Amino acid sequence: MVPFSITAGWERRGTPRAYNEDDVALWSEEMRALFRFVAEYEGPLTLHFGDLVIRLDLDDLPYPYPHLDEVFTALGVEGGEADLYFAAQGTELRLALRRTGDTVTVRFHPGHTAPAEFAPLAGRVETVDLGSFISAWNDLRVRVRAAAKR
Repeated sequence: MVPFSITAGWERRGTPRAYNEDDVALWSEEMRALFRFVAEYEGPLTLHFGDLVIRLDLDDLPYPYPHLDEVFTALGVEGGEADLYFAAQGTELRLALRRTGDTVTVRFHPGHTAPAEFAPLAGRVETVDLGSFISAWNDLRVRVRAAAKR
């Protein structure tokens, strides 16, 4: 088992990206706030699986973010399975998750459009502590919610 953590930081974009509320009108208020936030801010989002470091960025967060509760529910039972899918153009990375006891097995699946640095992840498996995994995602969500409300 390896330690798991998430680091993230953000700063205002030099030029905010275009954001149109009508484009996200069907999303929840929390997701609309997240879309506004990533239109105004940029920064690194890094997943740490022991020595394995997966560098993403804030733009990758809106894809798995609305599914976090479903992931937590699935991992709440023995043998529960779920995916976290980072589907942003130029990222395309799926983390297949399976709970066994107090651990989560993570299988990495880079997609066809994933960057070359993700190629060695294909078929790689890491096992992390369930509590640390869920806590890291919840902590990130709390930080993002607070920042997006400003």
